[in-house]
Parts: sequence; C-alpha cells; structure tokens
Amino acid sequence: IDWSIVTITILITGIGLIALASISPQMIVKSGNDPFSKQMGMAIVGILLIFVVGVISPKYIYNMVWPAYIFTLLLLIMVLVMGKTGLGATRWIRIGPIQFQPPEFAKITVLLAFAKYLATLKTGINHMKPFFVSIAIVIVPWFLIFVEPDLGTSLAFLAFIFPVLYWAGFKPITIVLILYPALSLLGSVNWYLLTGIFIVLLIILYFIRMPLWGKIAIVLGNIGMALLANPLWNM
Repeated sequence: IDWSIVTITILITGIGLIALASISPQMIVKSGNDPFSKQMGMAIVGILLIFVVGVISPKYIYNMVWPAYIFTLLLLIMVLVMGKTGLGATRWIRIGPIQFQPPEFAKITVLLAFAKYLATLKTGINHMKPFFVSIAIVIVPWFLIFVEPDLGTSLAFLAFIFPVLYWAGFKPITIVLILYPALSLLGSVNWYLLTGIFIVLLIILYFIRMPLWGKIAIVLGNIGMALLANPLWNM
C-alpha cells in the first residue's frame, strides 16, 4: 500500500467533511437531511476499500480489465435507457435501496483498459492503427457519459488520455496538434489572441515532416473549431 496516497486521500476527504459539517445543522433543520453523517459513512467504506483493493493481486486485476470495461459500457447504456434523472441529467442507476453512478466506475475501468492496450502493443504507438484503437477505447464511454449530460466527468476522461499517450511513447508534437483545435476554440474570444495561436500553428507545421494535405487539413480543422465557438456558446 502506498501510504502517501492513502494519507493525501484521507486529508482531502477530511477537508470535504469539514465543509459538510459546517452546513449540516442548517440542512437538518431545513430538510431533515444530514449530509455530514451520510458522507462520513461513505468515506469510511471508501477508505476500507483502499485496503481491500491493496491486497488484491495486480495480476488478477490485469486479467479482469476487459470484462470490467465491457460491463462498464453496459452500465453506461443502462443509465441512458433506465437511469434516474435529476437536475436535467440522467446519471444514476437505482437497484432497490441502492443508487450509484456508473460514470464513476468508468473512470477506473476505462483508464485500466486504455493502459493495458498500450502496454500490450507489438508495434509502436506512433502508428495510425494503435492510435485510433486506443482513442476509441476512451471515446466510446466518453460519448455515453457526455450525452447524459455529464460534462465534468467527460472532461476528466479527456484529461487522462494525453498523459497516458505521452508515457506510452507518443510524440509530444503530435499531442500538441491534437489539442490545438481546443486552443483555437478558446482563443476565438479575441482576434489578436486567435491570430497569435494560428501564427504559432503555422510555424509548427512548417518545421514538422508531414504531407501537405495533412497540414492543410489541420489548418482547416482549426479554422472550423474557431468558427464553431459562437454557435457552441449559444447552445
């Protein structure tokens, strides 16, 4: 067991419990709900689970990755079909008195499946097929979560794709080009900023080896993302 991770987890959990303790008296008076006691019980169960998982053989977890990934996809589909809706989003599954959010399990199983695929590659990651297969492993559950809609969890998925690709040996400049459309989207709020972003993009494309059609496609893609900013904001 990595005690530094356990300690940090307990400290962060403690900060959350202190925040809940400060509002629990008002919540009890207002609605009879005690968020502190409920969360304290869940925190204790969660910390115990850390130690349970800590004694499971990594080989067993490794062998269970793909079944867990497929089971997670089925749960995400169940959420869309028969999930509980609240505050405009369908994120929960209720089984008797228990309700849970499958996207939280997906954070773990998808990351494990993504890492396992990259670890078992016979060829390098910088080939087209491994790249698109590895992205598909993440994009399918990401889309199912995004349409719930659950923007926060879907953004968490995008956050771990690129560090894992980098650690697997993906070229940093390619990761930059993949991320660049998002930069163009955000930079469209200001013409001067957007101009600077495109100048840097053109400089990068000038110095890297790539077919001309590929460079043109990248430029057009970034222009398209910049033009989409206003319609997306209005939606």
